[in-house]
Amino acid sequence: MQEKDLVVAAANGDKEAFMELYKRYSKMVYYHCCVSTLDSETARDLFQEIWLKVYVGLRRIRKIEAFKNYLKTIIRNTIIDYFRKYFPHEEIKQEISGNYRDPLLHLNVKEILKSISPQDRYLLFLRFYEDCTIKEIAFILGLSESAVKMRLHRLLKYLRNSL
Repeated sequence: MQEKDLVVAAANGDKEAFMELYKRYSKMVYYHCCVSTLDSETARDLFQEIWLKVYVGLRRIRKIEAFKNYLKTIIRNTIIDYFRKYFPHEEIKQEISGNYRDPLLHLNVKEILKSISPQDRYLLFLRFYEDCTIKEIAFILGLSESAVKMRLHRLLKYLRNSL
């Protein structure tokens, strides 16, 4: 069954069609949650929240052929809402302090990823894991293409210096 037909059927209450959409996209949704939070328990909670929002909101989808963009918008908004709710006063970007030259300190990539903002981790995920174009990332994040390019450039420079 084509995706368009699945979306129409799921929007009309067909549970099997919804489960097929779930099977097709659940891995992608979970990866987005894991990369953004770096915590498997929080990722599972967000994962469930996202799919609940998709299930409830599917009847209101306007462009049936744009389901993946609809899903990515829900993912982005849910993750942003989570960080606004639980980390309202935290610095958006945390710097690694000190001058590290010992390569053994840099073996734990997870620690380096924790040092950057969730939005920047998500940007890296979209660019290098999902292989999104700058234009697609700009659409997903609600930024201009030049803003995405600049953030990506600064982020890669920061990561190079951290390694």
